[in-house]
Amino acid sequence: YGESERSFRRVRANVAGRVRMAGDGFEPLTTATVGEGGIAFRTSTPLPVHAAAEVRLALPDGSTEIRAIGEIVRVGPGADGAHESVLQILHIAPNDRNALSAFVAGRPTDAH
Repeated sequence: YGESERSFRRVRANVAGRVRMAGDGFEPLTTATVGEGGIAFRTSTPLPVHAAAEVRLALPDGSTEIRAIGEIVRVGPGADGAHESVLQILHIAPNDRNALSAFVAGRPTDAH
C-alpha cells in the first residue's frame, strides 16, 4: 500500500465494515481496495495516521466477518466529503487470513 511494488495482491471491492481506534467505539466504513496486506477504506470522520486500529469486514458471502488489526499508514480526502484511510494489516487470525485470501483470489486484480 505504498508507492513501490506491492508484496500482496489487491482488488477493488466495496465491502461494508467497521473500524475502531484503541478505546473507541466502532465507526462504519466502506472499502475501496482489499488485499492480504492492507485495506483502503472510506469513513465519515478522519483517522489519525500511525494509529493502531481494528477493522472488521463483512465479506459478501454473508457468512464471514474478518477481523484485522493494524496501523493506519495513509489518510487523505475522499470523494463526497468522505475520508480515505489505508490500514496495513499487522495481525489477522489464520482463519480470517484464509477467508480474506479466498475473497481476494476470487476477484479481478486492481490495476493501480
